[in-house]
Amino acid sequence: MKNLRDTFRDMTPDEMREASREAEIAEWRESNRFCGRCGAEMKPHVDPGESLEDAIRREVREEASIEVRDLRYFGSQTWPFPSNIMIGFRAEYASGELKPDGEEVVESGWFDREHLPEIPRHGSIARAMLDAWAKGEC
Repeated sequence: MKNLRDTFRDMTPDEMREASREAEIAEWRESNRFCGRCGAEMKPHVDPGESLEDAIRREVREEASIEVRDLRYFGSQTWPFPSNIMIGFRAEYASGELKPDGEEVVESGWFDREHLPEIPRHGSIARAMLDAWAKGEC
């Protein structure tokens, strides 16, 4: 495969996204043929080439059964799992019926500022987002 950087200017955004995804998959498969823990052959299961915005839309759809729009970056923080980061975005509801997936999200609901459920502790990005929303800052 020739250097993608040299061909990006000749591609549409959709072609660029697909070419990036395929290059990342090929690189991952070449570099990670076997599990570093148990030595078993690795099997594809990742979402390479996905933008943060695409990942948010997919995760919300998979875990809450709704579609979102107008995504806006809020901030980030370290996350207590290796090779992970917590990234906060705000989004507007677009469509669908709110329904938790029962695995990663076990409860869901719509709340107003006066009737919030138990909220995350201070110091977390989730709490910072909720505090900003409650003050009408976002």
